[in-house]
Amino acid sequence: MALRERIKDVLTLHSAERKGAVLLVMIMLVQGYFIIQAQDRMPSDLDMSEILARAERWASDRAAADGLANIERRAADPEAPRAHDNSELFTFDPNTIDADGWMRLGLSRKQAKAVVRYREAGGRFHRPEDLGRLRALHPDQVERLRPFVRITNHEASLERRRGYGQGDARRDTARTRDYHERTSRTLAPIELNSCDSADLVALPGIGPAFARGILRYRDRLGGYHDIDQLREVYVIQGREEMLERSIPYLAIDTFAIRTIPLNRCSVEELAAHPYVKWPLAKALIAYRELHGPFHTLDEVRNCKALDPERFRKLAPYFSLE
Repeated sequence: MALRERIKDVLTLHSAERKGAVLLVMIMLVQGYFIIQAQDRMPSDLDMSEILARAERWASDRAAADGLANIERRAADPEAPRAHDNSELFTFDPNTIDADGWMRLGLSRKQAKAVVRYREAGGRFHRPEDLGRLRALHPDQVERLRPFVRITNHEASLERRRGYGQGDARRDTARTRDYHERTSRTLAPIELNSCDSADLVALPGIGPAFARGILRYRDRLGGYHDIDQLREVYVIQGREEMLERSIPYLAIDTFAIRTIPLNRCSVEELAAHPYVKWPLAKALIAYRELHGPFHTLDEVRNCKALDPERFRKLAPYFSLE
């Protein structure tokens, strides 16, 4: 009798518990119903074969349309660059690459010689955007090559640093002028992809909050490839004028960037990058699974979910390992 009473006490539910139990059972029944319905709607092997065949037909039609568009574009603009059939994309420093290297990137022999002559005459590239100054390059070529520029010297940073110290010295008080002149002589450029918070805080215009924000965003990106990316740091937005004081003291080693292995990464790894959202990550992985591994970064452009501007920002972070 005592055992029966104990069992009855255990199984006895008050009104709120009974309502919760009923709700839980209803949820389980609804889930079971949807699972059964989903299993009944699973496509057959025949249906999947038809879908894959349609996808292959669409890809063939698209390739033919792209080829026709290239022909029409060249007819309308004879100076436009040719299709990139015999070219390859790789990281390069425009200040050191030779004429053969430019030709491997898709430039004609005449264009490559023009770029080399520009350098021999004293022309220098300080930013990827400087490619646009060359009249020998078509705008399409500039847009295609710009994500792969890796400028390894710090001459531009040193020049801006000296100019900054002299310009502000005339506007500041005697004490501030002395400070800037002293720091302009003693501060060496700080490499943004390997520095720590102490290095950043030592610069004018950067406090502890800015330094933490810059390093956190660097970790999310995998490294900076352009100084302008600092304007994307949350704590700096709206206060860029303070950042301007430190830019002359910063340099970037783009070879220190941590890249994403596009042929091996998962959706989660790809979506973790600030420039990639979940829909784009899933679209890129689905494209890779359908068409096989990417052999060149140009092939990544074929994924329709990736617009040209997003590709330009992401290209330095992709690798084809």
